[in-house]
Amino acid sequence: MGPEFFGELAEAVLFGRACGRLDFGEHAFERLGFRVVRRHIHGCAGATAGDGGGLGGGVAASQSPAGGGAGGYSGNGGQGMSFSGGSSGAGSGGGGSGGGQLFTGGIYYGAGGGGVGIYGQGASGSAITSSGSSGGNSGSNGTNGGPAILGNVGNGGLFGGGGAGYNTSGGGGGGLGWKNNIAVTPGESYTVVVGAGGTGSIGGTIGNGANGGGGAVRIIWGAGRSYPNNAPNV
Repeated sequence: MGPEFFGELAEAVLFGRACGRLDFGEHAFERLGFRVVRRHIHGCAGATAGDGGGLGGGVAASQSPAGGGAGGYSGNGGQGMSFSGGSSGAGSGGGGSGGGQLFTGGIYYGAGGGGVGIYGQGASGSAITSSGSSGGNSGSNGTNGGPAILGNVGNGGLFGGGGAGYNTSGGGGGGLGWKNNIAVTPGESYTVVVGAGGTGSIGGTIGNGANGGGGAVRIIWGAGRSYPNNAPNV
């Protein structure tokens, strides 16, 4: 069961899964019988809903083994570094940056995209530069993506960072959406299902792809609390 609400308004943050279908959304809340107040959703690259939020970072036009960064509170996640090298995309509006890559022995190893935290908008994830192999930098106090190292590719950071691949495109980051002022019924309990991170492909000739960053739910309430800028961990 989800949290039990004792007030008439609540604020909810929801992070879905990176590079996977959304397991919840406005329709899910309607089925549960209440209107969403504040919510965050991390879905597969580009998905967003609510009053605001940002798209998840995809892969570069020239393709990329790295994962995309998670969407931010008022901007987008960054693209994963392309096969041609250079820099990954930086996050904006509190979003995570795309991951880097490592090329050695004729194989491209991707790094995971940076995730985004659930306590409101913070600093955006900076780009991975100079063909670096680091995981994407997190935005808004999330966690960094996993690095690319010899023999391994990086998982996406929490929450919503895209997982990486070998010699093939990595996964897109999750989109983030938030919504304020959701009415709930005092004393009622509600069930909310959150998606896991997308599972990396298996059975490749080189190795398995990495997993996307998992999902999360956060619900807050009380006077003066709202997304994106008044939702600290108190």
